[in-house]
Amino acid sequence: MTDLLKPCPFCGVKLEPFGHDRNTAGEVIDVLRHPYNDDAETREHICPLSGLVFPADKWQNRPIEDKLYAENEKLKNDLNSVLSVLGEIVDEARTQDPFGNSEGMALIFGAIRLLGYNIE
Repeated sequence: MTDLLKPCPFCGVKLEPFGHDRNTAGEVIDVLRHPYNDDAETREHICPLSGLVFPADKWQNRPIEDKLYAENEKLKNDLNSVLSVLGEIVDEARTQDPFGNSEGMALIFGAIRLLGYNIE
C-alpha cells in the first residue's frame, strides 16, 4: 500500500502507515500519518500537514488533481502530435521551397489551424 500512496501536495513527502481506525459506519479503515519534516533549528520548511492523521481512502482521493494530471497528459500527447505533423510539413516545405518563402510558412500555419490551434 505505501508504494502506491500519493505524496503530500504541499511538501512532497510520503505518508506513513499509522494503524487502523473505524469510520462513522463502524468499518475498519487504514490510517496514515504525515511525518514531521520541519527544520527544528530554523523552523523553516514546515508543512501545514505535518503530524496530522488521515484516512487512507480520503488521502488517495484527489479528483481535481487526478483530472489535472489526465488533462496534462492529453495536452502533452496533443503537443507531440502537433510537433510530429509540423516536422513532416517543414520537411515537405523544405523540399518544395528550400528558401522558406511565405508559401511554405502558409502551409505550416494552415496545418496548425487544422489541428485546432489558433495562431494570430
